[in-house]
Amino acid sequence: MAMQLDPTVRPPVDAPWYIIAWIMEGCDEVKLDGSIKALAEHRGTYAHAQKMRASMTYAFGRIHGMGSTPWVLNDATTRASGNPSMSEKVATYMISLKNRKVRAGEAATSARAITTV
Repeated sequence: MAMQLDPTVRPPVDAPWYIIAWIMEGCDEVKLDGSIKALAEHRGTYAHAQKMRASMTYAFGRIHGMGSTPWVLNDATTRASGNPSMSEKVATYMISLKNRKVRAGEAATSARAITTV
């Protein structure tokens, strides 16, 4: 039997922060409390962080039917609409994570760099 989703149930307004925290915990050198992870602690690559974000985009967009519309907060009603993984906050975090990874010596990856021969 397929799972029935309630279309009236929406993610919390701070859902983008949960997505950032999840990616940060798995891939960033900075812990959630602001301290730096020890060198022995696991840090996923930027490519892995992109996959984590893509999984959230798919989950919210296709499974929960929120599409690829950017996350927008309505200040008047304090409600949000759209896909939380497509929020400006998540996009900004991903850019800063990429910059930190490149500065730390991780090879920059580009979709354009991958070509078929």
